[in-house]
Amino acid sequence: MQEIESDGFTYFVSDDFVDRHSDDQIVDREGWLEYAFTKRRLYRELIDVWGTLYGLEGCAVLDAHGDTRDTPDDQWFYYENNIPINPVQTWVNELDGSYCALMIVACNPDNIEVYSERSLVFYLDRVLIWPLLVGNRGAVRVYVPGEGFLEKEYKKLKKVIDGCKSKMLDLS
Repeated sequence: MQEIESDGFTYFVSDDFVDRHSDDQIVDREGWLEYAFTKRRLYRELIDVWGTLYGLEGCAVLDAHGDTRDTPDDQWFYYENNIPINPVQTWVNELDGSYCALMIVACNPDNIEVYSERSLVFYLDRVLIWPLLVGNRGAVRVYVPGEGFLEKEYKKLKKVIDGCKSKMLDLS
């Protein structure tokens, strides 16, 4: 697994992906991933206020092959060189609270849910299909600790953002 830092994002990119692509291709792909997860204004706003309120900075992105088939207990695993390494939930648990947001780009054919205690979590709910991810076609799940999954509940998402802003005002 390669770790690449870029403008507040830390990318954890599988070695097999790095081996098949040039540095320019990797940087280009990671730029698209940033856009795919933060293109919605409310998502960007949520990341900003959540990080400020809870003292969390940056985003970690897991970019690897993912699958649920042929894995122990049919869990969602990320892969390195075609070998299942760890459940995605383990990656989330290890980085939870170290970054404001955790973004997972790994196929999730069975829409396995992952959770966190401190960090926001953005991830795919299906097999990665670029037009769905880059377009507005609902391929991204958004987990907010203490609130649940809010990708389809914009009013509740806005209420969480407003609540964070209000808490920040109370603290100042």
